[in-house]
Amino acid sequence: MCLSVAGPPGTRRGQRLLWGGAAALNLAALAPLESRGAFLALITVLLVFGACRFTAWTPRARVGAVLLVVLCGLIAFVALGDRFASADDPYRYDRLSIWKASCRMVAEHPILGHGPGMFPHVAPNYNFPAGPGPVFYGRSFNGAHCAFLTLAAEIGLPALLCLAASGVGLVALFLRRGDATRLGAALTGAGLGILALLVQAGVEDLQERPALTLVPALLAGIAIGAVRQRRDASTSAEQSIDDAPTIVPPRTTVPQPRAGWVVTLVGAAAVYLMTIAVLLPYFADREAAAALRLGRAGLRRMERAAALNPLQPEYRHDLAMAVLNSGPLTADRFAEAEDDLLEARRLKPIDYRFPLLLGRLKARFASRQFDDHMAAESAAALYGEAVRLAPLNPLPRLELAGQLVELQRREEALVVIRQALRIEPNFLRARILEASILLDMGRKEEARVSLTSAQATVAALASYVPDSGYAREITLDARPERDRLAERLNPKAASASLRF
Repeated sequence: MCLSVAGPPGTRRGQRLLWGGAAALNLAALAPLESRGAFLALITVLLVFGACRFTAWTPRARVGAVLLVVLCGLIAFVALGDRFASADDPYRYDRLSIWKASCRMVAEHPILGHGPGMFPHVAPNYNFPAGPGPVFYGRSFNGAHCAFLTLAAEIGLPALLCLAASGVGLVALFLRRGDATRLGAALTGAGLGILALLVQAGVEDLQERPALTLVPALLAGIAIGAVRQRRDASTSAEQSIDDAPTIVPPRTTVPQPRAGWVVTLVGAAAVYLMTIAVLLPYFADREAAAALRLGRAGLRRMERAAALNPLQPEYRHDLAMAVLNSGPLTADRFAEAEDDLLEARRLKPIDYRFPLLLGRLKARFASRQFDDHMAAESAAALYGEAVRLAPLNPLPRLELAGQLVELQRREEALVVIRQALRIEPNFLRARILEASILLDMGRKEEARVSLTSAQATVAALASYVPDSGYAREITLDARPERDRLAERLNPKAASASLRF
């Protein structure tokens, strides 16, 4: 944009130097960012700008333009080469896999999408193995790394096509209206700026950064206003000055009553936007943050947060956890925590955590608090719901299998735990539980093989450092249970080791 404004004939030398310096500063700022999308957008825009103006430039200007493109390419090569040489990240080449997973999301709901803002909540169900390593699903993606794919997954392909057509139409309009005047140069710069964002949006989620969407929208609005003013001026200039003026007799106008309902409607919408949609969630977030800092003493503040924003399921979840951690669990506290988790589950039915926590509550406390003989069955049903909501997460399957063992349904438990091991073969506690189930079923040789596999996993993970909470859960050892199984499978060796 700076280069296009500095180019029109008649621009003073000082102004050209000023705009050129601003362009150089922007170019220098791209180097430390080391953004592939930004460099791709810059080079694309320079090529388009050169193609539009190349025939009008002098030979000297053409040589300068070619050198500028080469310089930008060299800066991009050095900056990106340094980024990939210094960053020890084995997952940096997974963008193609993320795009494939995002395409599967789009294919499931191509017309209406999954809903605005739903991408990070639905993406775990479309995750893919991260590559070689002890943990396959330790990494997850919250965006498609492509604004077009993210929007297609959230709002559907028809809405995306409308937005893309609007963006391309604006670029074509501004580039077509650009000429050698200052206003035309500004229009060209606006079109090139929007084109740069469209190109960068192909490899990055720009919609997550409000400055990169609101500022170009304001710029596009100003440019459209300039196009209209120029069109109106040209239309008025074409009118003949010889046209006879038309005399319109004065008419008396009767003042119309004001539409009070319109004012009321606009006022109600403004009050809603400022009070319900902005202020209440803001104060609720402050109360929730304060409650988390206070720990057990923050129960009342978490209750206020849930009251201020009753549509936020996370506040209900945090409130239930605060109730459970605030003291000994009584029948009233149990009922209160269960109500909060049920409300969170109602508000966000796609989240596996809420039925999982309800299942734990039923399995660990309901039978003791209320002498409920059906609590174990209810817990198994809730664990099963969590498994269905998280098809690529083996952790709910571990808890479901354990609950099925408690219900003496070992065949079903074995099927579930082997599903978990197919997802994460190095899931240590799942392997130990598999050996325990097999031993209880009298399949001693299979149990011995499973336990040997668990011991081999322990040895292989001796130097492994988990890089996430999920990886820590997968590689966590249950050594007392492992030793107990070893003693049951080989009591002579265990007793000999004890005598030694």
